[in-house]
Amino acid sequence: MKVTLVQPYYFNVWESLGLAYIGAYLKKEYSGTLEINFYQGYFDNHKVIIDGAVDADIIAFSCTSPVFREALNIAEKIKNINPNVRTVFGGWHPTALPFDCLEEEYVDQVVIGEGEDAFLR
Repeated sequence: MKVTLVQPYYFNVWESLGLAYIGAYLKKEYSGTLEINFYQGYFDNHKVIIDGAVDADIIAFSCTSPVFREALNIAEKIKNINPNVRTVFGGWHPTALPFDCLEEEYVDQVVIGEGEDAFLR
């Protein structure tokens, strides 16, 4: 399984503890072959993220409200190349507005609260 974890850029980017937990949990609990890529912060025109995620099985975004549209933009670009990739949105924004998020075309799944267990289901 190839998983890409993304925290879109915001003016004050700090390490995403939630995505780090998910990555560590997957490494510990997943029994198959696993490749995890992690992208955080600013990348010119998203090319680095897209190139690293086009063959992913799952791409997960950690989103606050200010970066939700940016995450959707990245998800759209990746889905246009790989329509089979599963997009998962978690973080503060999807937790607060899960049904609004699920109405978006490029959101396949929303994780409410902590997301470690959700990845193995």
